[in-house]
Amino acid sequence: MNGLTRGIDQINWLHHKFKTEVNCALVEHNIPLTLSKLRVLDVIAHTPHCRAKEIIEILGFSPRTVTEALDYLDIKGFILRKKSKENRKDKILSLTQRGDSILSIAIEIRMAKLHELIEPLTEEQLMQLIHLSDVLYNASRSFNS
Repeated sequence: MNGLTRGIDQINWLHHKFKTEVNCALVEHNIPLTLSKLRVLDVIAHTPHCRAKEIIEILGFSPRTVTEALDYLDIKGFILRKKSKENRKDKILSLTQRGDSILSIAIEIRMAKLHELIEPLTEEQLMQLIHLSDVLYNASRSFNS
């Protein structure tokens, strides 16, 4: 395995390890969310007039994954779905007070795990990591899939 392949495999492993760590921490704190659902809530919280389409575009999730997450979040009372005035088929999504509260706690848990992960990095290494991830993210936006 060459260095590039190994590096990509390590990034993939880190992603899955981080996701598992956050999900376990959420369970330990009795937060009924996964990292993926937390991310959906976060997009809703920070996107005015948010619709499922925006979540799909921002997170790169499949329509089915987003629909299932929204159904779950709706059942749990974390979001509201209101019909759009412009297009009756569209639903405008917003957080309930309960959703906002649970999101705040979940973000704290996620940030604590993130700080554990990046603790060994110097400030310069952290800035390099952020820069390189931005470059790769922007380059990947041109993929045709």
